[in-house]
This record gives sequence, C-alpha cells and structure tokens, in this order.
Amino acid sequence: MSHKFLAAVLTAVLAGSLQAQADTSSDLSSRINGAALIRVSGRWGTRYLVGPHLSGGTFTYAAMEPADSLAPLSLNGVDRIQVRGSATGTGAAIGAGIGLVGGLAAGIGLTSSLCNDGLGCRNAGGGTAFIALASTLGGALLGALIGSGSKKWVTIYRSEGQQDSGLP
Repeated sequence: MSHKFLAAVLTAVLAGSLQAQADTSSDLSSRINGAALIRVSGRWGTRYLVGPHLSGGTFTYAAMEPADSLAPLSLNGVDRIQVRGSATGTGAAIGAGIGLVGGLAAGIGLTSSLCNDGLGCRNAGGGTAFIALASTLGGALLGALIGSGSKKWVTIYRSEGQQDSGLP
C-alpha cells in the first residue's frame, strides 16, 4: 500500500468521525435545550436539571430549590443523560399481544361453537384470523393510548465506555 493512499483513507475516516461527532453534539443540544427536566448521571451521582441548556460542552440550568448550586456542569464529567419520554410504544406492543391472544381465543371459540353442525364452515380460519387481527389492532390502539399517559426516562446520551447498569 502506498503512503498517499493510507493517508487519504485515514483522513476520510477522521473527517467522517469528526462530522458524526459534530452532528451528535448538535442533535444532543437540540433535545436537551427543549426539555423542561433532564436526569444527568456521572461519577458524582445523579442530578435532575430544570430548564437545562447545553452550549459547547457546558450545561447551565435553573435551581430546583433556592439552596441548589447553579455552577455550570461540564459534559466531560457526564456518563448518561436522560429525558422524559412516554411509554406509547411499549403500551402498544403489550396491548397488541394481549389483543392477539384474546382475539385468537375468541375466534377459535366462536368458530367451534358456530361451525359444529357436522357440516363444518367453509371459511372458519378466515373468520378466526379476522377476529384476531381486529382485536390485535384494537389492543394496540388502547395500549398506545394508556402508554402515552405514562412517562419514563429515555437515555439520549451515554459516554463512551459506559456500561448499561440496567437502571431505568
């Protein structure tokens, strides 16, 4: 391999990496600066920041209580940043699963009771599938509606080398 080719490849890789970091920082700032409350974790523990603003690599925020320190917080000491999100997707998935199981049970039960005249039904499977599909969609919609009212913490930033502790 020639040195010029190797230098060109390394330059392209480094430029792409720097561009990705710049995009990530801009995206991170837009998500943080629009939030009312975030949860930030580091070696010093966990802090809840009200009205956070990320500029450069420094957080500024409002005090939760008058006694709170308002010293700026550096992004370098932060291991994880979380914002409040909703559980809409989780609720929809759970609701769809419950609707599917309930719909299959109801469809099989209805098919066996209505088509038990000895002649059978020509489209018993289609009826069961329709009931299962309709109940799955209904369950997903109901679960999404219930989940949209439930809040959870969503991780938007994790420092490199930070392991997932399994905590919410």
